[in-house]
Amino acid sequence: MIDQITKMPPGYKPPTYNRIRDELLDQEKARVAADLKSCIDSSAKAGSDITSDGWSDARSRPLLNFLLLTTKGAQFIKAVDTTGQSKTDDYIADMLFEAIEEAGPENVVQVITDSAANCKAAGKLVEQQYPHIFWAPCAAHSLDLLLEAIGKLSWVKNIVKPGKTVLKFVMNHQKSHAIFKQYSKLELLRPGETRFATVFIMLDRMREVRTALEQSVIDPDWKDWVDGNTSEVKRKAERVHDIIHRQSWWRLVEEITDLMRPFVKLLRRCDGDTPVMGQLYWRCSQLYEFVDSSSLFTPAKRQAILAAIKHRRGIMHTDMHRAGYVLDPAFLSHDTLADETVANSFYNVVEKLIPEAETRGTFTNELEKYRQQQGIFARSIAQDAIKLLQLMCGGTPMAPQRLSCRSLPSKSSAEVSQQVLAKGTGVLMTSSIPRDVTISRQGGLMTWCTSLATCG
Repeated sequence: MIDQITKMPPGYKPPTYNRIRDELLDQEKARVAADLKSCIDSSAKAGSDITSDGWSDARSRPLLNFLLLTTKGAQFIKAVDTTGQSKTDDYIADMLFEAIEEAGPENVVQVITDSAANCKAAGKLVEQQYPHIFWAPCAAHSLDLLLEAIGKLSWVKNIVKPGKTVLKFVMNHQKSHAIFKQYSKLELLRPGETRFATVFIMLDRMREVRTALEQSVIDPDWKDWVDGNTSEVKRKAERVHDIIHRQSWWRLVEEITDLMRPFVKLLRRCDGDTPVMGQLYWRCSQLYEFVDSSSLFTPAKRQAILAAIKHRRGIMHTDMHRAGYVLDPAFLSHDTLADETVANSFYNVVEKLIPEAETRGTFTNELEKYRQQQGIFARSIAQDAIKLLQLMCGGTPMAPQRLSCRSLPSKSSAEVSQQVLAKGTGVLMTSSIPRDVTISRQGGLMTWCTSLATCG
């Protein structure tokens, strides 16, 4: 606000108190109402998701938030103070029922919660009450739980613990931190309390500033500071010096960060605003293949990671995730329906959302034209639209053999680290498949695919 005030030309007079409380307030209310109307209108046309997440406010009150996610953005529904309430599946389901009724059951395609047992049971109650609505777990939360499970493996703990020791010593002492900053423009990153992915980001950053750390502990100022300090600081400094110059530990850091980088990248996708529903099924499968084919660790260690992936992978392999995979333009070149599991899931979704046999038949015919890029989908304007959707979905128009697990890892950056560190709890905005798929009225399959691409 101060920056905007300084940009005002000389002689600018701010609005009066009465103008702010009357005219300008009315204008802002009208603007907000127009934004909300666009969300409601898009919800009626393309469907929407309701997501729920718990948190505590500044007064430590346990709150349960409810948001409506549409192709035009997210709309806050309500926050419920759950003080003194037992968060049973029935209680959570009742709260979800109220949110669904407020949004309009006919406009809701899916509800999203975390993957806790009570939330999963509440999701099943929602599906029983509203047969056309799906339940799905938050992918970002599920991925973070996967990373947490990997982080609990004893050999991973033995990599993480020394890293935390170094970070704590360097960051918690003003002198050691100042010496480190002389050698590095990048800052060390503290792991977050609620996001285990930040532990691997912490290690990745330490890997980036390895040279600066090595130079810091041999700096004459470092030695003078340690020599003049207490015996406790001397003991800890010696331990930090030993870790930083231990080549075997750095090799393990490189191995674990190389292995975890694809996981963190996928978590970032789920935490962001780009569409990911159609991506999750494929990318989770690719993560499994990436680890299975990796030569970074011993077979026993690799099998332990694969077991953790198997345990969590099923959460992100729901019918809606597989349907998103079929419709995602990024995977048009894949023969997605040749997989019996994928095909069954896809048609489960179609039958649930399009109960009328005649309309379903029309949709199936149009789907085949879309997948084969025939008829209207063969026109150059349609091809351009498909390529645009591929870019919007975060994919590229490439052949399956080129879209391999090798393309998943990306260079870690401060921006990625800070984004994940800054977020408390992530909400996955999944694709909203329109309930009314009448071809002549809603634009048919392309409307569905547009929803997939714009409501991530």
